Amino acid sequence: MDISNRGLNLIKEFEGLELEAYQDIVGVWTIGYGHTSMAGPPEVKPGMEITEAEASEILRRDLGQYENGVERAVKVEITQNMFDALVSLTYNIGVNAMKGSTFIKRINNRDYEGAAEAMKWWNKAGGRVVAGLKRRREAEAALFLEGYSPEDTDILDDQRGAPIEENSPRRGNLGESRTVGGATAAGGAGAVAAGSVFLDNRNDANEESGSEDTAGGETPGDGDASAGDGGTSTDDGDPPNCQEPLEEGEELTDTELAECELAEEETPEVVDVPETETPAEPVSTIEKAEEVFVSAVGSDEALDAIVIAAGVIAIIAAIYIVIARVDDWRNHKR
Repeated sequence: MDISNRGLNLIKEFEGLELEAYQDIVGVWTIGYGHTSMAGPPEVKPGMEITEAEASEILRRDLGQYENGVERAVKVEITQNMFDALVSLTYNIGVNAMKGSTFIKRINNRDYEGAAEAMKWWNKAGGRVVAGLKRRREAEAALFLEGYSPEDTDILDDQRGAPIEENSPRRGNLGESRTVGGATAAGGAGAVAAGSVFLDNRNDANEESGSEDTAGGETPGDGDASAGDGGTSTDDGDPPNCQEPLEEGEELTDTELAECELAEEETPEVVDVPETETPAEPVSTIEKAEEVFVSAVGSDEALDAIVIAAGVIAIIAAIYIVIARVDDWRNHKR
């Protein structure tokens, strides 16, 4: 790549044309458009004079080595404006200084805005800032970035087979943010963990409730049996003569004896009815289960489990946010 007329005119503007040899700000003998003996022939000596055409020819010849130096140092594709600005700067500071400079390192890392900023640092001569050098660096940095847009970097010419990616980590839609999505996922996982804790507590409560119901169901049965065995309860439907002692000389008729025998046969069935067909039992079981569940959820163990689950949610979400931000910085930094 060769310097354009625009870049050439930039150099001429800041170097200025001197047809007679002079000493620059640091004492180096110079002539024409900033030509020195270090750039090659002709050797500049005190009292030397040249014409404007000779000055332009010398400048063109001198720029060849600086153009080659820039091309060798830059490892990435750059625009014509960038090349012109770099040649102008290199012509002013030298090829060796350019090769080890910060702005070249940033260019090769595709940090073009950072490179333009680093170009402005070369504004000193003899250890002090020079106004003319400061203006020149500003002009070179402006030319370097002219026509450049951050969106132009890392753009593929052929999109076939290439994954579509976001160009910048600065997302306007929170729903599309990996950070928010990851935090949501982490929160969901924590919620599942907390839910499992409550389910475990509920299962424990149901088991405890079931054991109490079993014990409670046996107690009324025992009481009913003891009442039946003791004979303390009477059935108004039984014949009276079957329950009372007979007087002397009194006898039961065949019909009464048959009724008493029938009553004795039916008595066990009457006792078993409350145990198998009592409608109040299911209601009592549900109420006891609810009491046990409420007690389990409100216990210290359940509260500790909730606190632990909330802590796990917060830690997972924080870790994911940090990882996502670091990944954004590494892959999308400007």
